Amino acid sequence: GSPTDMVYDSKGNLFVSTHSYDRIVKIAPDGTQTNFAGSGESGYTEGLGELAQFSTPAGLAIGKNDTLYVADYSNNVIRKISPDGKVTTLAGSGSEGSIDAPGAAASFDNPTYLEILSDGTLLVADAGNNKIRSITPMGEVATYAGSGLSGHTDGTGASASFNSPFGLELDKNDNAYVTEADGSIRIISPETVVTTFREA
Repeated sequence: GSPTDMVYDSKGNLFVSTHSYDRIVKIAPDGTQTNFAGSGESGYTEGLGELAQFSTPAGLAIGKNDTLYVADYSNNVIRKISPDGKVTTLAGSGSEGSIDAPGAAASFDNPTYLEILSDGTLLVADAGNNKIRSITPMGEVATYAGSGLSGHTDGTGASASFNSPFGLELDKNDNAYVTEADGSIRIISPETVVTTFREA
């Protein structure tokens, strides 16, 4: 099913996003596999478990309360799934764009991977916008780093530029490592200072 990303919850369950099947699969510690969320058909529907629909779900992240977050790539939104499987939209209008605003008033362009900072803020690799975006637990979307112009400029916050940032990984000190389409790796410090870790 073309697995894209995977995360564990606090109980040892493994969740896997399958972008070609438009589902989130749950694998229990004993190996039992179930469809946790998504009908298997591409769409954009809220609901419980298999009543919900995704379109190319990509990156996953899991919060301290076992809430699962999904970068719903082709829907241009960030979804959230409660531990009992209820799917809602945390942020994004569904239309491609780069608007910083609360919840559904915000917009993304092909969000790919997610990570959660130690304070609970969600970071989103917003590949189509050449930005890293942040979302508070309440759904307030802001630009964390990136001017929006495709480029390779180091700097602080919006003065830096990225080239289709898609991969995202955090270290224990909240430094974000970002992989770009050309193979470069950048680092964003907690103060949003962007430096180049590896040139393509």
